Amino acid sequence: MLRVSSSGVDKIFKMLEGSKETPKRVVDIWGIYTERDAKLLCPVKTGRLRSSIKYRKLGQYSGEVYTNVEYAAFVHEGTKAHIISPRNKRFLAWKDPASPFAVQKGKYKGWVFCKKSVKHPGYRGKPFMSAAAEKVFDDIIAGRKT
Repeated sequence: MLRVSSSGVDKIFKMLEGSKETPKRVVDIWGIYTERDAKLLCPVKTGRLRSSIKYRKLGQYSGEVYTNVEYAAFVHEGTKAHIISPRNKRFLAWKDPASPFAVQKGKYKGWVFCKKSVKHPGYRGKPFMSAAAEKVFDDIIAGRKT
């Protein structure tokens, strides 16, 4: 599970002194806009990760934007270069009928068979949740979101 929480809102609460906004409302504004911006910044292949991003209120003055998709942390933080090898078979295989390397006929039509292992170059990651949280936090401080 990947989470971004509203734990750094002390600066905002100090700014609210003498304002008409309540801290509870500011936490809600932070959560709603962070959820929205995280969905906008989230990389999309199937839409599963984007649709799983949610906001929930944890207490009177706290909330979190989260996703429960198991691969979210890998998309957000990235991965190091690593070797992928088969767990239970002798070769790596996947179904991809469009591949020029796919088997053309028979029982395994459309399957691509590979070596015993491949080197994955890693993935830089796209920190969409933390970028959204920081952007909304900055917007609230600047008075652009209320």
